[in-house]
Amino acid sequence: MARDAGAPGAPLAHARVRLLRDQDGYHVPFADTVTDASGSARIEAPSGAFWLLVEAPGRARRSERLLFDGDRRRLRVRLPAAEPLQVNVIDEAERPVAEATVLVQGSDPLPQGALTSAEGVALFGAVAEEIEDIRVNARGYDSSVVRPTSRNVTIRLNAPASLAVTVLDGAGRAVAGAEVLLGGLGFWPPRQAQSGPDGVAHMRGLSQGTYDLKAQSGARVSKALVGITLQPGERGQVELELESGRFIPVRVSDGAAGDASPVVGADVVLVEDGLSPFPIQGRTGADGSVTLGPLPPGSAALSVRADGFVPESGVPVPKDAAQEIHIALVRGGRLLGQVVDPDGLPIEGARLEVVGNDLHGRPIARHSGTLNVPRSFFQRSFAAPLPLVPLGELGVMPGPLPFPGMPASGPPPSAAWSSDLDGNYRLDDVPPGRVQVLVRHPDFVESLSDSVTLEPGGEARLRVVLERGATLEGRLIDAAGRPVARARIDAVAPHATQQQTVLSAADGYFAFGGVSLEVDLFVARPQDRYRFVLRRALELEAGKTHQVELVLPVERPATSVVVTGPGGEPIAEAQVSLLSLDPDAPFRQTLYSDASGQALLPDAAGLRGTLRVQAAGHAPFEAQLGSVPERVEVSLARAVAVTGRITHVRGRQGLADAEVVLIQEGERRTTFSDHDGDYEFLDVSPGAAKVSVAHPEFSSQTFKVMIAETGRVDRPFELDPIELEEAGSVSGTVVDASGAPVRGARVGVGLVPAFLPAGPVPPGMVQSDASGHFELHGVREGRVTVSAYAAGAGRGSVSDVDIVARETTTGVEIQLGGAALEAESGALANVAVTLGERARGSRNDVVIVDVAAGSEAERAGLRSEDVLASVDGTPAENMADARRWLGGNDGSDVIVEVWRGEELLTLRVRREPVRR
Repeated sequence: MARDAGAPGAPLAHARVRLLRDQDGYHVPFADTVTDASGSARIEAPSGAFWLLVEAPGRARRSERLLFDGDRRRLRVRLPAAEPLQVNVIDEAERPVAEATVLVQGSDPLPQGALTSAEGVALFGAVAEEIEDIRVNARGYDSSVVRPTSRNVTIRLNAPASLAVTVLDGAGRAVAGAEVLLGGLGFWPPRQAQSGPDGVAHMRGLSQGTYDLKAQSGARVSKALVGITLQPGERGQVELELESGRFIPVRVSDGAAGDASPVVGADVVLVEDGLSPFPIQGRTGADGSVTLGPLPPGSAALSVRADGFVPESGVPVPKDAAQEIHIALVRGGRLLGQVVDPDGLPIEGARLEVVGNDLHGRPIARHSGTLNVPRSFFQRSFAAPLPLVPLGELGVMPGPLPFPGMPASGPPPSAAWSSDLDGNYRLDDVPPGRVQVLVRHPDFVESLSDSVTLEPGGEARLRVVLERGATLEGRLIDAAGRPVARARIDAVAPHATQQQTVLSAADGYFAFGGVSLEVDLFVARPQDRYRFVLRRALELEAGKTHQVELVLPVERPATSVVVTGPGGEPIAEAQVSLLSLDPDAPFRQTLYSDASGQALLPDAAGLRGTLRVQAAGHAPFEAQLGSVPERVEVSLARAVAVTGRITHVRGRQGLADAEVVLIQEGERRTTFSDHDGDYEFLDVSPGAAKVSVAHPEFSSQTFKVMIAETGRVDRPFELDPIELEEAGSVSGTVVDASGAPVRGARVGVGLVPAFLPAGPVPPGMVQSDASGHFELHGVREGRVTVSAYAAGAGRGSVSDVDIVARETTTGVEIQLGGAALEAESGALANVAVTLGERARGSRNDVVIVDVAAGSEAERAGLRSEDVLASVDGTPAENMADARRWLGGNDGSDVIVEVWRGEELLTLRVRREPVRR
């Protein structure tokens, strides 16, 4: 029912009512009608997500996102009076700009758009009083965003910038006919131009922003010049110097068939420094080889893709590499199965993803888009770079931006992973490893399948049951009971993967469908949608609609943090972070102090939180505050430099390339010894620390140190020399409880963690191959315990293994199983700690057995032997529940209480992708 906001309760006849259905991100017109004399319109709609648009002459348009669950609903829409808006677009010479795109964002969730006339004017007749901003784009001009102060707004567009790029040889002479490439963030594929007889290439029609440049002429190439910032209308000038490039031979083979089986037609990309916007591409020939270049001096990385194989990326190319680089690709596997509801009936159109860890322990996140993007990337990359063209043709085109109901800007994905009419699915080219299928459908709660180990070229079947979720509707109001519009509200499954986001409507209304039965609602203020200020935990019932009212808390006063040095001098650019320790008041913010040493943290006073301050040359500061005051003064002590030496042969020789790690208050810093064995750390805090030293040919050492001030800034604190002993090796096999070999088991000396941050296996550990075989080097001489762990297979160890320096102990067999396993988590991110249970009277304590090196858990301050008291306020009574509560969405926080001796500590830990 449409109501006239000017006359409260009065019906509004002849209002246009449109309903648009949300289908996999595309909004399709579903119904289009008008209200009758009573202001009513009746629309029959099935269950699902929709957008409602209501318009009437002289009234502000209203849009609202709706969720229907099959029940009849009555909606009341109030249309306030519109206030005419005129937007005048001119250029720097005050001439009108025609066909400029003007987008007006007000209290309505959807923007309103129009094109300027020949006189540069865009008129809007359905905009309410409140306007958030106006955005203008036009061909050949920089875009502009303004916050209007009147209903007749003039917006000036600036002329584009340009670059004159001079290409020189090593002797400083101009190089004619060189190819100059221009790229950058949001600027893909790169554009090209050629240098003229004077060696200058002109890049015109550029928008304000940051760009990268590179030049090439034959076998000569320049280093990429990164981060050139242009202001509106700026005429920039830069120089690029050519030098002799190097060429990298690459051979690609079938990893399952050995080196003799080449992969023909593999797409290979070489990127300097691993980040350059100017990749060098090629395809392997009949012998599986390709040579790529020219490449400037420095490090680089390779990526390879071939049909039927798992893509390989980030393969490092040494700075002085001249020999052929061999890459063995692994064949992809296949997953088949069915998606059904709780009654066993098939579900059509469920979207599928594959998650888990590959054979190297790296995280897998594969969906339909990731399969198509690499191929299209290569197809575009092998084509010649596009010539430089005016700004408008780089992607900023005239015309209103799409809104729900308009045709999609491009075709939907051509190979979406989804279930068919019978609920069946088939997923090809899946990376082998320990994987799960993640299934999403708008009418159900998303779900993860059981885990399965997929072999290269293998096949596995997984049946997934989607549970019916709940529907959640509510209103967001302020402390005075007034509705809060355009606030961000997220519905997050706290220990699973589901996350939905909406903005509250003009009357504070919001709704979610297919919600997990355990859900956390997070609310951010309209003026800052990336900082949540309220969390509400709910338990819902499947198939039911629940109503909730949320009260946005009154904004707290800001907290001023003033940072000074030992002499009271202000410290600029100090990093100031505040982390809330209240699960229901989420807050994590980092700012930098200004020239007066002050950082102003909004909405912070009164919180219970952890304050951290860091600045170059000073010792870091950290404190837990029961109630954050409105002003905090922090005086930082001077840091010291720490030096030392790594030796061998009883201290007679320095040992080069030893990895030295300094750990202090959860922060891990790494350096390497030079050719004399010397190393140095800068900006170290006086106090207790731990130092670990490792080298591939020697046994590692870890010990505690106490770092003291030296009294002088230029005098470092010297650690005693560290002598590394020659090490031995151990080899053997890992088998499961039935004696079958276990691929991908982690093997090390002593405890092998169950959870590690996603990434390479840390030093001191290796993984077993397809036959279960392992070789562990750098093991100290003497009797040691060699252990192994594999998710789904369990733990095992062999004690009293004799290790002799410079020799390999062989034949060690480690059988897995028997030990209690940590429960599988339905989350894609977790806290990288290994848990255990320890008897204490009539109950068991949940103990942190290991904190993974370099993890967010270590940075947050968790330690081995901490006893887990609670997770987000829920007591940790057993290991399985604790593991589930620790899991959640990547980047989300969890509040952990631990007993450390007789002290109860509260820590805020960020979840991260982990390897199992």
